[in-house]
Amino acid sequence: MKVALGYDSHRLIKSDKSMTFGGVNIKIGYTPIAHSDGDVLCHALIDAIAPIFLEGQSIGEIYSNTDKNEIGASSINRLKEIYVKSNSPKIINVDIVVQSDELLVAPIRDKITLSLSKTLAIDSKAITIKGKTFEGLATAPQIQVWCVVLFA
Repeated sequence: MKVALGYDSHRLIKSDKSMTFGGVNIKIGYTPIAHSDGDVLCHALIDAIAPIFLEGQSIGEIYSNTDKNEIGASSINRLKEIYVKSNSPKIINVDIVVQSDELLVAPIRDKITLSLSKTLAIDSKAITIKGKTFEGLATAPQIQVWCVVLFA
């Protein structure tokens, strides 16, 4: 068994564009400042999976934020790519914490869980997602995601 912790964060700016979160397009009045599509949840999962199975490589080493060909790249596709490159390890469960004052997780939890379960080839019941707010501690609009992944 192996356990991994992944983390990512992005600052958010007001926008009428949709943002991608866990492979799901949503409109919340904000969008992340990012080189790729800014899917912070997928980035956190890549951060958990890649170093364990790909010789310690981080997401930044695999996908450069200076590569102009990667602007707006799909993070859910990146997650699938990393999962396959890692020889599709058996995942027992994924536990995710999302912290943001701008994004409410509960209304979109089922869509995100379904998207991730398809991408990682696991039962949706093996994925838990919890939303938290900053309780007034945030100095700017932002989103942070932590995830723990248990591998067989």
